[in-house]
Amino acid sequence: MDACGVAQGGNTPLLRAAESGHTAVAELLLLHGALHVANHDGNTPLGRAAALGHVKMAKFLVRSGGAVSSGNKVGAVGDARWCVCVLVAHAPGVMLCALAARRDAAAAGGRQ
Repeated sequence: MDACGVAQGGNTPLLRAAESGHTAVAELLLLHGALHVANHDGNTPLGRAAALGHVKMAKFLVRSGGAVSSGNKVGAVGDARWCVCVLVAHAPGVMLCALAARRDAAAAGGRQ
């Protein structure tokens, strides 16, 4: 299994699993070394799951280390905003996103 393979446009198997909402596949990919990386347009697996409304997948990706503060190169709304707007009905999701945003800011030296 090539969990880190990259297709045209920089799309990884993890990004494709996230877009499709296949959480079990994403979990297997991460267990086999897949990384939370953006494609050539700056789309991350978490960002794509968020944009397509895959709540379970988005929560899983946040828990597994996906950055919530990134956007893409074409000006789409960043993941953190999506978490606040869409997961508001899922209070544990909002808390999870807030904690992940703080984790990402700390990793970036306090920059958001």
